Amino acid sequence: MDEGIHEECGVAVVYIPENGDASNRAVFYLYKLLLNLQHRGQLAAGITTYNRKRLQMLSTYKNIGSVNEVFKTSKRLRSLELFRRCAGNKGIGHVRYATFGKDERAYAQPFERVHGRLWKWFAF
Repeated sequence: MDEGIHEECGVAVVYIPENGDASNRAVFYLYKLLLNLQHRGQLAAGITTYNRKRLQMLSTYKNIGSVNEVFKTSKRLRSLELFRRCAGNKGIGHVRYATFGKDERAYAQPFERVHGRLWKWFAF
């Protein structure tokens, strides 16, 4: 009955106090953490960041591919624009190892639940 441990997916979390110089850099740290977790899944990667100063407090970005492919690091200007757009002081990240579902963007995580009331809006 001993099937052993199966390695699946990778999850990262970042919290930076708002009073520091790096308070909007959660996306940078999430990117670095996901690079270190890349061995846990290379099918898809994604992040959700929180910034209470944005009109849309949660910002989710995810896609199919390795972490560097998803965050477009080979195209520096596009990557910097993505980091700027997703700036925040809190965030979660995910790299996907497919255990079910298709190889489609819809299965990439984190999942975001949008709601008209901001206090009911969340990502997981």
